[in-house]
Amino acid sequence: VTVVCKMAHEVTFEDIPEGCADVVLSEPFGHFMINPAGVESVRTWVSARRFLKKGGKMYPSKGKLNAQLVSDPATHDQVLDRVKFFTTKDFKGIDFSPLHERGKKEAFTSASLEYINPSILVGDVGTLEIDFATVDPETLRDLEIKWQVNPPKATVAHGVAAWFDFVFEGSQETVNVSTGPKALATHWFQLRFMLQEPIGLNPGQAAEASVRVADTGLMLQHHLVAVAVKTPTTERRTEGINLGDPWLRCVERPTQCFWPPETLTKMLVPA
Repeated sequence: VTVVCKMAHEVTFEDIPEGCADVVLSEPFGHFMINPAGVESVRTWVSARRFLKKGGKMYPSKGKLNAQLVSDPATHDQVLDRVKFFTTKDFKGIDFSPLHERGKKEAFTSASLEYINPSILVGDVGTLEIDFATVDPETLRDLEIKWQVNPPKATVAHGVAAWFDFVFEGSQETVNVSTGPKALATHWFQLRFMLQEPIGLNPGQAAEASVRVADTGLMLQHHLVAVAVKTPTTERRTEGINLGDPWLRCVERPTQCFWPPETLTKMLVPA
């Protein structure tokens, strides 16, 4: 075994001959695939494919970014509760109420890291597939999922659940690994992006939804998310969600969060 102590993008053909690798294997992913390490770590790993033999394998072979609307008034109220203090008009003689709208906007631009209860998912799943063997690394700096939502019944959407899947394409078998709400729990959890103003959805009335993740270039972990849901009559949008600094709701409010059954045998959740 020869160890080359360099980042993948720093390795040259003098270190490893071109076209000599049967497999390029790595796990550089974080929550929603590109967080918290940032898209740069994925781009660095993808650059290692230059060492593959013809017909060589990238593992994982593909990644899928997934998003689905959620209907969850209780969590929406919890986000509002985080800035309730700023409705105070007399705290030791200080009126904080002028800060309430600013605080509310900031609260809704924090992604929430948690396990999503499958029962609150609404409509169809939006998916963006990335083939690591062929993707242009620069396109990873700006990703967008767009999908149509056809709710089976009248409901109210309060935000979007987001997660990712891996695909391992072998010579004889393809294996899919999901980190989604309906799969076995993983340490990646899922992310929730909230709409500041909920939106009503009706059956037979198709809605358009989108999640855009953009690398700002300011620092390694600084990615901003924009979430939008649009019906023929209404549009709701939350922009500037900071992907690199999520609200650890599962830590701050564990008793108010959903915990998959398999996690309860492996960790202590306060009663």
